[in-house]
Amino acid sequence: MIAMHSEVNSATNPNRELEYLLKALLSRKERVLAELNQLNNLIATYQNAPSTADLKATPQLKLQIKPNQPRVRGVLAVARKAINQLPDPFDKNQLLTKLVEIDEEFAHKRITGASIRNALRKLVQDKVIEVESKATATTCAKYVRCKSTIEMSNSADAT
Repeated sequence: MIAMHSEVNSATNPNRELEYLLKALLSRKERVLAELNQLNNLIATYQNAPSTADLKATPQLKLQIKPNQPRVRGVLAVARKAINQLPDPFDKNQLLTKLVEIDEEFAHKRITGASIRNALRKLVQDKVIEVESKATATTCAKYVRCKSTIEMSNSADAT
């Protein structure tokens, strides 16, 4: 009986060894393929070319280039002038209306909300205006002129 048991073990050991070897080779193959994929991504990054996976994942609609809207210049400069003519407090919609009143050129151009927000942000940074109340879900932010701006405009009016 002992002789038969050892014969069975010796017969299954080569199969187990082959099974372990096969598993090790498959595991190594997966690691090499993962490394190769990482290298392909790095090469694509440095060549500014999208990888094939990115090309397959990108829908065709994103590949169409939308024409950019022409930039409207001078919004900040006209906003500085318009602030002196606005009542305190004012919001971005009142500022936009005043911009069109002051400069007829803006009446025919489409001024984006982003350009108005950028002008307001820059004016707050330059301490020309300050935020009186922040925007909520239903109302726009309210702005007022800074005291130093009011004093400067009053002294300019007096001269």
